[in-house]
Amino acid sequence: MRLLDVALTTSASHHLCVPLNPSTLRTAPHLPALLRGLVPAPRRTAAAPAAGAPGGTALAEQLAALPEPEQRHKAVLDVVRSNIAAVLGHGTAETVDPHRPFKELGFDSLTAVQLRNQLTTTTALRLPATLIFDHPTPDALAGRILADLMPEAVSASRRVIADLDALELELKQLAADEADRSRITLRLQTLLSNWNDARPAPAEDVSNKIQESSADEIFDFIDRQLGRTDGSEAPSTPGQ
Repeated sequence: MRLLDVALTTSASHHLCVPLNPSTLRTAPHLPALLRGLVPAPRRTAAAPAAGAPGGTALAEQLAALPEPEQRHKAVLDVVRSNIAAVLGHGTAETVDPHRPFKELGFDSLTAVQLRNQLTTTTALRLPATLIFDHPTPDALAGRILADLMPEAVSASRRVIADLDALELELKQLAADEADRSRITLRLQTLLSNWNDARPAPAEDVSNKIQESSADEIFDFIDRQLGRTDGSEAPSTPGQ
């Protein structure tokens, strides 16, 4: 009844009675937009550095000690995921999907800058404020950081895969009309066709080829494939 009395004193046409705890709302790290006007927005503080994350020099030394490219990529990805978990307040980096876009992970412009700052400290690299927008998933971001730390250690294949990840996300978010979709589809199909056409043919089994060849074909193979350095001609086979 007290709420009804209060409602009758206002000029609003609609009222909603909801049990809320202002103290709980004030301490919440994130508030739904509908509730932000009810309590002062919580003050965000800088995220603590990820526990166990190596510094820039230590990370570079750690990567140099790893022999395989995939091991180096995983090491950088672990650092990226740990820092993401620290910024978002997750208890563990295992909750961070390496292939999920940052926007879906819950990043906004403020947390994007926080992550950039932490990764700058961790890696000793000069990273742009647009870092997570240029590299939209943790896996793609790890590839970028590894390329900056050890450019000679990143294979061309992994760079292409990172570019394809970024292209995939961009296509998902692209609002294209039917004509543009058709042009993009045709371009992608042509690209894939050219890529398949450029696939190297499997090497011939020389031993099988020799077994199935005549003597003349074998000597011709030696002349053409191996070359002759003494200027002599191949001996003729009996009957020639």
